[in-house]
Amino acid sequence: MKTNIEVVQGWARQDQESYKGGTIYSTGQVLYSYGRHFPLAIITNEQGVIYKNSSSYSNTTSKHKSLISNRFECIIELSNELMKRLDNLEQDQEWGALKVDCCNEIKERIVALHKKIDRARSEKKKGAYRSCIEDNLLQLAQMNEM
Repeated sequence: MKTNIEVVQGWARQDQESYKGGTIYSTGQVLYSYGRHFPLAIITNEQGVIYKNSSSYSNTTSKHKSLISNRFECIIELSNELMKRLDNLEQDQEWGALKVDCCNEIKERIVALHKKIDRARSEKKKGAYRSCIEDNLLQLAQMNEM
């Protein structure tokens, strides 16, 4: 059995159909944490774009997410609901509606972060929220390029 790091590395290379580790496994372009109920990340053929699940599930799943965060330049974070829809996407016509929902989710995060800036007391927190907004704007731009 491979280690979780070996599974992530193999999945990133896309040189086999599947990899299996202790608590992470991949099938094709999808990397799962514990099971199909939680698609951890999906790699695309488009310039190495990675969709990463932004939902929290457990401490171990958070560790799994950190294994992929430093390996890719272009990571778009989506909720577990949208990740499941992306995992089940089979027809190009469905992509249009899903892309709109993904963009709307990112926009909602940006709005929520702006509200947090208004309530934040320290400049350090405001700066952290601004940085998150910049990351989300980059993700939104990347979604619009697809």
